[in-house]
Amino acid sequence: MKIRQCPVAWKRPARVSAARRVCSITKWFPVLILAALLVTACGKSPAQPKYIFLLTLDTTREDSVNYTPGNSDTPHLAALASRGRTWSNAFALTPITLPSHLNILYSLPPHLLKVYNNGQPTEIPHPSLPQLLKSRGYQSAAAISLGVLKKDFGTAKGFDTYAENFRPNLWYRTAAEVNRDAFAALDRFQGEKTFFWFHYSDPHEPYYPPRFSERFRLLLEGRQIHSHLSTDQPRVMVDFMVPPGRSLLVLDTEVPEEFKGPDDTRVRFISYQDFSMAPEAGTEEVIELKIPRHWRRTRNKRQVNYLSSRFRSPLEILNRDTEPRRVRISFIYRMLEHPDSRAGLYREQVKYMDSQIGLLLNAIRERGMMDDSLFLVIGDHGEGLGEYRNHYGHIHYLNPVYTRVPLLLAGKGVSAAPPSSDLVSTLDVAPTLLEIAACKKPDFMEGLSLLKKIPIRRVVLETYSPEAYFDAFSIVAPPWQIIHYPGRPDEKIELIHMENDPLGIINRFESCENRKIKSDLYNAVLKISRALIASKRRPGQISKRHEEILKSLGYL
Repeated sequence: MKIRQCPVAWKRPARVSAARRVCSITKWFPVLILAALLVTACGKSPAQPKYIFLLTLDTTREDSVNYTPGNSDTPHLAALASRGRTWSNAFALTPITLPSHLNILYSLPPHLLKVYNNGQPTEIPHPSLPQLLKSRGYQSAAAISLGVLKKDFGTAKGFDTYAENFRPNLWYRTAAEVNRDAFAALDRFQGEKTFFWFHYSDPHEPYYPPRFSERFRLLLEGRQIHSHLSTDQPRVMVDFMVPPGRSLLVLDTEVPEEFKGPDDTRVRFISYQDFSMAPEAGTEEVIELKIPRHWRRTRNKRQVNYLSSRFRSPLEILNRDTEPRRVRISFIYRMLEHPDSRAGLYREQVKYMDSQIGLLLNAIRERGMMDDSLFLVIGDHGEGLGEYRNHYGHIHYLNPVYTRVPLLLAGKGVSAAPPSSDLVSTLDVAPTLLEIAACKKPDFMEGLSLLKKIPIRRVVLETYSPEAYFDAFSIVAPPWQIIHYPGRPDEKIELIHMENDPLGIINRFESCENRKIKSDLYNAVLKISRALIASKRRPGQISKRHEEILKSLGYL
């Protein structure tokens, strides 16, 4: 795609006297003013779209998206990709949601933004992507699906509307819930130049697709006092009156039938994280709680957690007073599936997300907006499903399974092209969208436009404690990647050949015979590690409210 700049012709005049120069300047002054105005207002090329869509796919691995036309896994992303191009070597700079999205919106890496972890409030002095697009007349609207992207954390800067709309005590939303806000945004801004950012996070834990109807219930002496979907992961907080004497409080989970089968599909535990039961002030001595024997207790500096191997757990409450007393029970509920079932559930969640993206595309088409739309779709990080060190999740490691992400660009002004193996990253999103909007990239941005030829380069990846186990740093230089885990007791250095090992689970540092490559990358990553550790600021204290969001999403 080429952005045609407004032509402003100007010839150097022949040498003339001072008087004639003044006369000439006076003569041409109106023309020069007009030319300046044209340059200022320039940028409306024939290919410039009215609608720019940024879709970020949380926790989505590069290998989880199938671009084969007509496939049954991600057919809608495949259909969109067939109209444009994809990249197989796109990397997220960090496997942590908040800093990764800020990398996208500002084209700056975590160590320059000084944003290292989720839950870290931000004040970034630079203009954000929607603010820059506004200078070209674009309104902006966003809808997000994880609590770590709430406007508290700086991601809403510059957006005209920013839809969160979380259910009470639940800090994630399904793609269908995001789409409700997305469709409303389409209706509101239809006909106006608009930048839309929609964030989908269905592949994020919990992996249960939203097709189950089974419930979790709290039953006090057989009377239901609370209920929610057993596949949800909310903070449960219920106040109730306990009569004098002994009462039975039952925590009852209905498990979907398909999880009652063989070991690889069964639910392994019910988790009651950050558990507490607090009597009203002044009655602590008269209320006693008896925990079931089959509960396993763990404790850390923040909380007490219990694991139950049974789906139905009776708790005995003793009120020694002669009057009913108020009690509050509180915990984060999780139905924990067997690890062997997670990969299948993860793929199903990606498939569900794709189906909802298909509904979004249909809504755009039905409103007559499709032909004037541009789409950039990118993952914010990947997800481990047990391949590397039997680890599930993200945050802690920088291997490709956690950092390589899907990336596609399609729509107005983008011609279909073969997949690219160029090394690109989340830093390149904002410069690309700015060029599409004919807006000059600010000097502070470090990324490159995907519309231009990408030079041979290296990309630096980062992840940071305290959310990660330890600080870690990496250099990606295809086909090689080197990772430095300075705080890890074993295998502090990993060297990965990404062509032979796309997930990055085999360490070739000792066996690599290319001494020059090994030495070059080893010295480079050590130098970068020292510099970034030295420049790291201490993250500020997380508020109680933000800590609650992180707990409910499994980050604490």
